[in-house]
Amino acid sequence: MSDTASLSFLCFSFALLYTVFELVRLFCPVWAMKFSGRYTRQADILALHRAEVTNAALSRSVSIDSTINRLVRGTTEPKDTDFVRHFRLSFIVLLGCIALSLWLGTTEQPREVIELSYDLIPLAVGMIVCQIANYRCARVANLIDAHFGQAS
Repeated sequence: MSDTASLSFLCFSFALLYTVFELVRLFCPVWAMKFSGRYTRQADILALHRAEVTNAALSRSVSIDSTINRLVRGTTEPKDTDFVRHFRLSFIVLLGCIALSLWLGTTEQPREVIELSYDLIPLAVGMIVCQIANYRCARVANLIDAHFGQAS
C-alpha cells in the first residue's frame, strides 16, 4: 500500500469516525450534554431529578424530525438564529466539497489529490449532523430549564 493510499484511508477513517460520533450525539442528546461545557448546569439539574424523568423521555420530547424541520425552514426563536446560520453554512460547505471533488475529477490532477478530496465529503456530512445535534441539545437544555430550572 502506498503512502498516499494509507493517508487517504486514514483521512477517510477519521472523517467517518467524526460523522459516527456526531450521529451518536444526535441520537443521545442527554448523554452529549454531560460532555459539553455549555450545558453542565442542565446536566446537574437533570442528575438531581433523575427519578422524575428519563433520558429516553427527554429525547422523545425533542424529536429529530422537528429539529431538522426547524433548522431547514428557519422557524426558530430569535435566540436560535445562530443555529440556523451554522446549519446553512455547513450545507454550503458540503456543496463546495462535492463541487471540488467533481471538478478535480474532470481535471488532469494526480489521483492522490482526487482521492483526498473525496475524504472531505463525509467530513462535511459530519458537520451537518453536528449542527443538528447542537440544536437538539440546546432544545433539550431549554426544556430542562423550563421544567426544572425554577425548582433548583
